[in-house]
Amino acid sequence: MVMTRTAALALVAAIALPASLSAESGALVTGLSYSDRYGGTGHLGLEFAGLFDGALDLSLGYRAGDRGRQGTANLVYRYRLGEALGGPAFLRFGLFGDIAEWASNPFHTESWGASVGVEVAATPQLTWTAGLAYSTARLTGPGMNLSPVLAQDLGRSDVTSLEIGLGWASLPGAGTFDPNFRISGQLGHALSGDMDRDWTRARLNLGATVPAFGPSVLILSAEGSVISSNANSGRVHALDRYFADGRSPRGFAFGSPGPIDPVTKDALGGTRQLALSVEMRTPLPREGLSLGVFADAGSVWDLAGHADPTLDDGFDLRSSVGISLGWEMRFGRLEASLARAVQYSDHDLRRSFSLGFVSRF
Repeated sequence: MVMTRTAALALVAAIALPASLSAESGALVTGLSYSDRYGGTGHLGLEFAGLFDGALDLSLGYRAGDRGRQGTANLVYRYRLGEALGGPAFLRFGLFGDIAEWASNPFHTESWGASVGVEVAATPQLTWTAGLAYSTARLTGPGMNLSPVLAQDLGRSDVTSLEIGLGWASLPGAGTFDPNFRISGQLGHALSGDMDRDWTRARLNLGATVPAFGPSVLILSAEGSVISSNANSGRVHALDRYFADGRSPRGFAFGSPGPIDPVTKDALGGTRQLALSVEMRTPLPREGLSLGVFADAGSVWDLAGHADPTLDDGFDLRSSVGISLGWEMRFGRLEASLARAVQYSDHDLRRSFSLGFVSRF
């Protein structure tokens, strides 16, 4: 099902976009990874920015392995409003879809939606956004042995939300070794939808690239997120909770670290999320090659509104250390990392190696 729909989307895009159409930038995104949870997987994506005189962005992605598959599609159209609301402003319309069917995931998801919003570049360093989005989603259980915490959210649900965002960077478009400071934040509120999808959420991202010694730099990042239910039950729907994404902290698979059902071993997500990273990156003698040494830490916790005393959803920091290798080539970038978990729980699924490649044209 996922392969069929994703292939159809790709075919429609190929027919709709003439061969002579030019874009400001494009990327063929490919990569390979292995984890205890997903096994060996490969992903392939197409990304275009600035189609039709800079007005249209399009991305299609497909990831698959012997344990499942996932397809994504995003289309964004921007209409220039001119100088307004503090700077160059754009009216943004978006369509998005995602279908994920992984045998190792506790549930399968299918979601579709649309959004409309405003983007304003108040200064070259400062941007802000505001938007309204609607999405409909269906959550299904792939098997009979599903955690009751997740089973209560099976079926279709809809949500309409309003979100605002603010971002600042001392050097927009900075490269790997360019000194830079970054901060961004988002606030969101569900305006309508199912009672269990009535929420308020916030996210804050901080980052810095600072000179260390010689040509080396120290790359620092921190991210924190929180979502709170506005429903009488105090419970946050599974589709709105945070799940560790497998990229931070490195060395852990998707869903780990975080609350786990002790009986079914399903990852349950949480309403609080924290991710921290410190990396020393040094260029190597060969042009484009760089080597990094990193330490990551993070956690997902707090299942607000659950009544099962056997579930451990307290804060439990996990951490990892490792090395990373980057290779900037004329036609793309290769990124690989090898991580070792230092702090972990017995139920955590750990992933030591990851590899990714981005080719730009």
